[in-house]
Amino acid sequence: MSRSANFPIGSNPAQFTKGNGNDGVIVSLSPTAASLFGGTFLGGNNEDRISNLSISSTNEIVVIGSTSSPNFPLQQPMYPTYNGGLSDAFITRYNQNLSTVLFSTYFGGTNDDNGNTISFDSQNNIIFGGTTNSNNIPTLNEIYKNNRGGNDVFLAKILPNRTLDFSTYI
Repeated sequence: MSRSANFPIGSNPAQFTKGNGNDGVIVSLSPTAASLFGGTFLGGNNEDRISNLSISSTNEIVVIGSTSSPNFPLQQPMYPTYNGGLSDAFITRYNQNLSTVLFSTYFGGTNDDNGNTISFDSQNNIIFGGTTNSNNIPTLNEIYKNNRGGNDVFLAKILPNRTLDFSTYI
């Protein structure tokens, strides 16, 4: 996360300019950390925080976090609307040098939703989770369809074709 408009992100980022407030920052370094392979800002006009990232078997990079930006940069979103509360979770997938957003979507309900953890499984499906006090996050093939009180955990899976395989409260 950075407030710096001149953070070193390389010459071909997916998002060259920083929005207002704090924006997420992702960089890819050489194995010896001697050179910058790529980098990008990620965010809109409000607060945007990256919590975790994962790298696929094809070297694509996926990040998860939380945003309060109604203009968060989306690409082929599954859920194109910021739903409110203090934040919505987001999931953003990049090519290996961080120059292209492959997809980016909100994930959340009308209260506070935070994306905390993300990984790829062996078929390059995205498994992710976080916390929510919303009563209306997207659910599918769920164990629990409703928030069970206060801050609950959610767990979900997105297939490579950007469709939700399952999403549940826990």
